[in-house]
Amino acid sequence: METVAHALLWSLEGSISLATTGWAFALAHWQWWLVFTVFATVWTVTAPLRGLVGRLLLATGSFVYRWTEIT
Repeated sequence: METVAHALLWSLEGSISLATTGWAFALAHWQWWLVFTVFATVWTVTAPLRGLVGRLLLATGSFVYRWTEIT
C-alpha cells in the first residue's frame, strides 16, 4: 500500500510541476496568445465574407471567360 501511495504522490508532484511550467510559459508569452486569439476570432467571423467574395470572383471569372469566347 505504501508503494501505491508513493506512486500517487510522485504522479501528483509531476502533474503540479507540469501545470506550473505550462502556466509560466503561457504567462511569459501572453502577447502571442493574444495575437493568436484575435487572429482565430477574425478568421472565424469573416468566413462567410470570404465565401461570398470567392463566389463573386468565380462568377466574374466565369462571365469574363464566356464573354471572351463569344467575341
